[in-house]
Amino acid sequence: MKFITDLLAPKQKYADKAFEKKYRAVYAYDLAAGSMIEGPVIQISVEEVANFLQQETPVELPSKKKSGKVKFRFHISSIAVHPRKELYYLLISSERIVLAVDGNGSPLEAMLLDENVLPKPEGIAFLSDNVIAVSSEGDGGTPAIALFDISSKTPPPAPRSPSPPAR
Repeated sequence: MKFITDLLAPKQKYADKAFEKKYRAVYAYDLAAGSMIEGPVIQISVEEVANFLQQETPVELPSKKKSGKVKFRFHISSIAVHPRKELYYLLISSERIVLAVDGNGSPLEAMLLDENVLPKPEGIAFLSDNVIAVSSEGDGGTPAIALFDISSKTPPPAPRSPSPPAR
């Protein structure tokens, strides 16, 4: 599905708590119509993503002490749309993961972010077909931007910090 829209995803606090336990949603604002598109345009299963991450990546999701059930917060802080494919790259700030999903919300690949490079990741954007930029607020330190080649999933040797403002 091609969008001429802005894509939005609430980090948390969905109105429907039963939905929030099972899914994350991406909504769209239609720029031409000047209004929200009704309902989610992409619906992502929390359980499917948690299983994918545990099977396909070295990430260790925290679990509850008593039940041992995985505690996966899955807060989407930013979305980038691949410039040529129907793929959506979600920045999951709570677990420091970039997750690629298809138009049906199925997880396809994931990339873990180094908290020493990006302590509080909050933004993601495509610079080209294979390069994404991920920004970090700095979490009390210096903000940073790291570039990643998504074809090899490798970060640059060091983050780029914004230049101080000109005086």
